[in-house]
Amino acid sequence: MRKLEELELAGNTIVVFLADNGGIDTQYELPDSGDDLLGGNDRLRMKEQQFDNAPLRDGKGSVYEGGIRVPCIVRWADVIKPGSRCSTPVHVVDWFPTLLAAAGAKPDGLADGVDLSPLFRGEEIEDRALYWYLPLYDLRWALTPAAIIRKGDWKLIEYFGDWFDAEKRYHIGNRSELYNLKEDIGEQTNLA
Repeated sequence: MRKLEELELAGNTIVVFLADNGGIDTQYELPDSGDDLLGGNDRLRMKEQQFDNAPLRDGKGSVYEGGIRVPCIVRWADVIKPGSRCSTPVHVVDWFPTLLAAAGAKPDGLADGVDLSPLFRGEEIEDRALYWYLPLYDLRWALTPAAIIRKGDWKLIEYFGDWFDAEKRYHIGNRSELYNLKEDIGEQTNLA
């Protein structure tokens, strides 16, 4: 930041700080060959807990807010008022059209995401659904393939064919979960 100031580039330079996923919460032991994990009788055993994302549920790689909600800090001195805050949910795919627009360009064809520039000026952007697809199988994080749709305060999670419950017991079959994030940021009450 000092170098940008020294070069007199800070005013028209966008600096973005964000993470690709939530903090590493709990990591699980890989099952022993004698474990009856697939039968649902055993559960994953905790190897270590590295970071508590409370009040958000779970962490890295998870479909829950502890896995996908991350801080995003943006500095664009000529546009963004210092110390301003914005609570509008955005997605990493929004950065491509945003940075193109800031450079005076437009995507060549269709692009996922929207230009976030209005938010930087304290304005609104159109309310829209946000989507995540997590095609992961990873027992270290208790992950099975799922997708998420979030619109406003509502968040729908769909597990495609198997899932782990809160006790980290494995279940076969699809599962839907629905949460009102305004009322239940910790995603404890499934309204589906």
